[in-house]
Parts: sequence; C-alpha cells; structure tokens
Amino acid sequence: HGLTPGDPALGAAPRWVLLEQALVRFERARRVLPEDPELAYYTAYALTRWERPARDGGTEHRADEAIEQWRRVRALDPAFFPDRVAYELAMLHMRRQEFAEARAEYEAALRSALPPTVALEDRFYMPAATERALAFLFSGLDRANVHGNLAEVTMLTGDLRAAIEHYEAAIAQTEDPFTRALAQWGLALALDRSGDRDAALEVATRALRADPI
Repeated sequence: HGLTPGDPALGAAPRWVLLEQALVRFERARRVLPEDPELAYYTAYALTRWERPARDGGTEHRADEAIEQWRRVRALDPAFFPDRVAYELAMLHMRRQEFAEARAEYEAALRSALPPTVALEDRFYMPAATERALAFLFSGLDRANVHGNLAEVTMLTGDLRAAIEHYEAAIAQTEDPFTRALAQWGLALALDRSGDRDAALEVATRALRADPI
C-alpha cells in the first residue's frame, strides 16, 4: 500500500507512514523467515523509498539502513534479482555522492541485467495500481536508463570518454522520446566538456528537435 498511497488532502496517510507500517510488518515476518531473500528485498525497497519532511525544512532519508539491507539481500542470495539490487544500491550511493561506488554498482547492474520477468497484458487483464507497483519490483531493468545514469556518474568523476559511450548506448537502446532527449542533452554536454564543440552543437540541435516538451 505504501507504493500507491492516496492523497493526504483526502485523509489518506502520507507515504512515509504507510512504508513505516510496512516495515513493522516486515520485521515481524523476519522473525519467522530470517533468511528469506524476498522478504529482505521488500524491506530494502521500502527503506529506499522512505522519506519524510525534516524539521529543518529538508527531507529525511534512511539511506544507510537501505544500503545495509540491499547488501543483506545480496548476501542471502547473490542470484536474487542481482540487477535490481545493484541498481538500487547505485542510486543510494548517488544520493550520498559516493560516485565511485555508484559507478561500480551501475556497471554490475548492466552485467547482470535480465529480460523482463513480469509482463502484464492490459488487453487481457487490467491490473490494479498496487499490482502494477508490485510487478515493477521484479521487472527487468531498462538498460537505456542504466546507461544514462552510468553516463552521468562517469561524467561527474571526469571520465568523459566513458560518459559519451554510455550516453550513446542509452540513445541507441531506447524507444522512449523523453529518455532519448535526456540522453542527447547529456551527450551534448559531455562532448562540449571534452572539447568537441561542433559535435556538441549537432547533438544539442537533435535534442531540441526530438524533445517531446
């Protein structure tokens, strides 16, 4: 339920409250199934998405606990959706600006990425929003998105050649116009920073023409 909360203005609990309730139940279940990787996976996913307004006006996260739990999933069963475990760890390391660790996890996600494991045929079956959210937990990664994220982190660490390669891979592997335009803007920036201004302008022009916004 924490994946698809209602509108707090209508009396529904905020997302973090629902996730907190889920975590309490997961902890109860862990006492019965202490070595279950699926339960650890759910717990890690909930901790990753837990956030609430902080008193200082910022946002509180539970990144440290989430990282610990994703590593526990990996320790319990290294073959349990290794691509998603690596991807989630990479995003958490990015949040903490640990770019070398994030890069290593994104690269691991690409190495272990599998075809989608869940396919919902809307024309035959209309799943509820919660069912869609649960299916997403175990669906294959969008490789173009991983390449785009990896390009961003490699550019942040100064590896412009790798950033260019991954942006080009993201453009080549996506059918989504938003993902393609975003990768084209990133590629233009990486080319500009590498000193290839003419190529950067050419790619930026393509991005402008293709940008759905």
